[in-house]
Amino acid sequence: MLNKQVEEIMSNKIITLHPKETIKKAIEIFNQYSFHHIPITVSGKVVGILSQGDVLFFKGKEQQRDFIKAYNIGSFAINTNALIEEIMTMNPIVMSSSSTVRQAIESFLFHGINALPVVSDGNLKGIITTHDILTQITK
Repeated sequence: MLNKQVEEIMSNKIITLHPKETIKKAIEIFNQYSFHHIPITVSGKVVGILSQGDVLFFKGKEQQRDFIKAYNIGSFAINTNALIEEIMTMNPIVMSSSSTVRQAIESFLFHGINALPVVSDGNLKGIITTHDILTQITK
């Protein structure tokens, strides 16, 4: 299993977003699908990655700013018109489609991440997550 190529177990049915799209669009995708990470692309090239955690962290920053300004948190509404590029992880670590599952696991552990966009010739081909690997292990 560890010597399999990531392209053998990655998810290749992915939804991507552009950095200029709104956080609202990302939230809609997170709510509609069981995704926890969305690759952010421009012309097929990965320029970022957005996680549900990024959105929650942004929401926390919005709440802190509201608290500092008004000393009254009130509603925890998030500015969903903010752009994805404001909160995404830029220039994420990517994995070649020919890399092994072992290499993906080493990247997850070394960088403390749970998802890696998978590329071939610089273009996005899929995404591999810790969930994908755990699912394979339990088969």
